[in-house]
Amino acid sequence: MTLREAILIGCLAALGVVSFREQSAANQAHLAALLCRERRETAALAALRERGRALRREAEALTQDRYYIARLARADLGWRPAPASDPGLPPLDVPAMPPSALVQSLPSVPPTLPAVAPPPAPRPPAPLAAAPAPSGPPRPAPDRAGAQRTLTALGYTSVEHFQAKMMGTRSDGVLDETTVTRAQQLSELLRRLGYDSVKSFQQRNRLPADGVMGRRTEQRALELLRRNTPARSRSYVAVNGR
Repeated sequence: MTLREAILIGCLAALGVVSFREQSAANQAHLAALLCRERRETAALAALRERGRALRREAEALTQDRYYIARLARADLGWRPAPASDPGLPPLDVPAMPPSALVQSLPSVPPTLPAVAPPPAPRPPAPLAAAPAPSGPPRPAPDRAGAQRTLTALGYTSVEHFQAKMMGTRSDGVLDETTVTRAQQLSELLRRLGYDSVKSFQQRNRLPADGVMGRRTEQRALELLRRNTPARSRSYVAVNGR
């Protein structure tokens, strides 16, 4: 064996001893940590067992002693029984104090209730004022016979039918001034165009000749009126809102 080989073997042996010692020290430290952890776990386990035994004792006390909760609450609140209410002590004998001389000298006057005034009588309601009479001359009643003839000429047999078809806001069947005015305007529209019947106007303008003055017939008549006499058509639209 040469000197170089001997030196190499010695170095390897020294390195092995050093690493072994380091590993041994690390293992010992790890073992100490494990032992310390075991002691902590053992203490925690003992505390849990003691807590379990205490809970079992409380459960037994709750099921057997009905005053246990009251005693616990008083103990938590720091309540202590007063000496006067302690059954072990004799009751206090407090002598009654006599009334003072000032109270004895006061005359005894019976209490008097204040007089209550009766409520006032209710006032009678004031009479209602009469409604003022309408000013101006009274409006004449619509000509029912003439209005019925106008509706018949327009192709309607009842007021309800005319109102439902040409006056969409109402269909009560009452032949009032508004209904009569609407029928007269439609009749006047045909007269301005030179027609004496609804059916002849419909036949001339390629409309269904049913003889009833409906919305479509009125629209066609209004178009012709605008074409022939624009001024009259504007007045008709202003009156009827179309």
